[in-house]
Amino acid sequence: LHTALSGRDEEPATCVAPRWLFYRLLGVVFACAFGSLWRQADGLIGSEGIAPIANAFAPIPLTQAQADPAGAAMRLLTFPSVFLFTGAGDGAIQGAAIAGLVASLLLMAGILPPLTAFAAWFLYLSFVTADGPFFRLEADLLLVEVGFLAILFAPWQALPGPFKKSQPSPTLAFLFRLLLFRLVFASGLAKAGAAMW
Repeated sequence: LHTALSGRDEEPATCVAPRWLFYRLLGVVFACAFGSLWRQADGLIGSEGIAPIANAFAPIPLTQAQADPAGAAMRLLTFPSVFLFTGAGDGAIQGAAIAGLVASLLLMAGILPPLTAFAAWFLYLSFVTADGPFFRLEADLLLVEVGFLAILFAPWQALPGPFKKSQPSPTLAFLFRLLLFRLVFASGLAKAGAAMW
């Protein structure tokens, strides 16, 4: 209506409001995931839980990491997880969940979105990498993928407040659309072979 009454708007399209809302809601989703994990971790993936993740992640001693940095870097690329360095004991699991919850709350507040998005993503990826029975859901993988794209899309600002106007990146917009397409297509494909659908 504004364009029809006042003529063509010459300013390029921005995505300030949707981007601001996206990061707040992504922080909420990460906070729910880490908060739930924090409360249930001991019984599910702790040392005496149903499926301990300590079996999947043997810690790399600091001396070994210093002696062979190339091997430690290769292992981190193969199994991207903080537990490679901290071990997967109950204290490390609880610490990672709490740190992820703090990063999620900072992301919700809009404080350093690229760094807090990276911290929340990497800490959650640390749990998903364990490939236990509790992290094989489509929602877990989707959160990891969206979290990674969010790091690339995040505005660089230190304090909470409205984001500065910026032109959306066509490449990142395409990657988000591709992710949405894959999600919908894979969901439909999974239902196509099931008799119940």
